[in-house]
Amino acid sequence: MSKVFATYYARLFPAAFHKGVGRIAYHFSGFPGWEGWLVYSELEPCRAPSDYSSRVSLHNLGESGTASKVARVARAGSFLAFLLKQARGIDLLNLYDLRPETYLAAFLYRVLNPTGTSFIKLDMDQRAVDMLLADEKTPQQRINEWLLPRCRVDFVTVETRQIEVQVRDWFELRGIPVHRVPIGFTYSGPFDIERTMGQKERLIVSVGRLGTRQKHNELLVDAICQLPAEVVTGWQVVFIGPGASQFAAWVAERTAQHPHAGAVIEVIDAIRDREELYDWYRRARVFCLTSRWESFCTVLAEALYFGCYLISTRVGAAADLTADGADGRLVEVEDGAALAQALGEVMTASPETLEAAALRCHERVKREFDWERICRELLAAAGQPSSARPWHATACALHGSSR
Repeated sequence: MSKVFATYYARLFPAAFHKGVGRIAYHFSGFPGWEGWLVYSELEPCRAPSDYSSRVSLHNLGESGTASKVARVARAGSFLAFLLKQARGIDLLNLYDLRPETYLAAFLYRVLNPTGTSFIKLDMDQRAVDMLLADEKTPQQRINEWLLPRCRVDFVTVETRQIEVQVRDWFELRGIPVHRVPIGFTYSGPFDIERTMGQKERLIVSVGRLGTRQKHNELLVDAICQLPAEVVTGWQVVFIGPGASQFAAWVAERTAQHPHAGAVIEVIDAIRDREELYDWYRRARVFCLTSRWESFCTVLAEALYFGCYLISTRVGAAADLTADGADGRLVEVEDGAALAQALGEVMTASPETLEAAALRCHERVKREFDWERICRELLAAAGQPSSARPWHATACALHGSSR
């Protein structure tokens, strides 16, 4: 009988099948003697890709509803009812976030399956870390702190080295081990990095939810406006993501007094086809991220795998993926002047200089952020054997990637 790895996610969205939420269960299904389950409530209608649903056992608990407390209680009740029926058949349970309903689920799982292993994937950004470590706490936060060590979860995971260093002592003081389990990216289609590097264009891409406070895309637009025309002419800056029409209107207004910037900026709506999105990464010489916060940021691993040079605010996995900026350019959050300087220097640098750094990042993604390696390390952290030989690489038709 196969062992079961199960992820529970309370508010699933369509892109989650391609992110850490969905990919861990997908890759566990490739280990001999294991099967992966994805248990979820839907934030919006979610149709899994055919190759995903053929490999992963999907358990839809219904619509997740709003973010209200009533809806949270309803979602928690649905999952607890699921555990009452299925907990004994789950060998490794992946929960999300430090919430009372998470602790209750972990405790119930342990009662029903004393030999099983559970962990909480924290998915923490710097804001959450600051809240966790703050001296002054709300009554709800103090209740959470009291509940956590009593829920009998086996360990927690974080996505980046920076977060691991900051929170390890806090959790271990409460008897809970911390493991770094990054988000991965595995591409199984044909890909020649040397050929791709030789075909790079003078193109900068930025991918994400356009116009949101988190992604702070305005910072890149303002930085392009600051640069002289002779630097930006001949380049193209492309924003890709949901919210394109509203953001494009803002860009047009912002660049009205900077026609040299407006001439090189293009805004494109979200691309659902993964290969079409990857083609943009193949073409782009530079990927730029301007977020105010991230826990990992999956698109960074994707873009760097396809040979992009990274310019990013110091958030998420940017430091881990670039050897703390040695193979890219990192600037502080909201530092528009530093971003403009980095862009100007990169846009006028020799292609060979950027290519050398991008190749090192590509190899780092292949070596350290491969999904199979990550899942095996997760099994080791859980004290579970992963069995002998992994499934053949050609069996994976889709490419991995967080939440």
